[in-house]
Amino acid sequence: MNWDAIQAVAELSAAVGVLLSLIYVGLQVRQNTAALQAGTVARSSELMQRTRLKLWGDADGVRIWDQALSGVEVGDPERVLRIRHFMVSLARDHEAVFYQHLARQLPEPIWEGWVGEMRLVWCSPGGADALAAIRVDLLSAPFVEFLDAQVKSSPEPPLLQLRSRWEEAARMRREIHE
Repeated sequence: MNWDAIQAVAELSAAVGVLLSLIYVGLQVRQNTAALQAGTVARSSELMQRTRLKLWGDADGVRIWDQALSGVEVGDPERVLRIRHFMVSLARDHEAVFYQHLARQLPEPIWEGWVGEMRLVWCSPGGADALAAIRVDLLSAPFVEFLDAQVKSSPEPPLLQLRSRWEEAARMRREIHE
């Protein structure tokens, strides 16, 4: 065997080694991406769970939720402050999820669920009022533009759709029991 043949075998072996290394790195990146996506979904769910627990942990919290979405800020100053604080916390949570989506860290079906929740909140009378009050100072311009597009594209506020479904279900239950 001459040196040219040995060199050709070495180059071929090196090329195969590089190719196998690239395939291995590609597989590792894919596994890392999947793990990152799963972690992001878990963190965003934990984030919203904490917010909901603070709010729905007691009956007073449920009343604040209802008042926040209906736009009614009545009661003592502490209650009004809790409503405003809740809306700011919710906006921050939604903004974090928005940026996770932009970074392609959330699967599309999960993101669509979040968009539905955002429409429910920010298309409600209280959500629209809160958004108008906090948008400039506390939220990023891309997120505000996204929310504006959601509000404009929603034909009927989702909260009203949901309430009309609840009212229809309640009416049907009454008819059944009569």
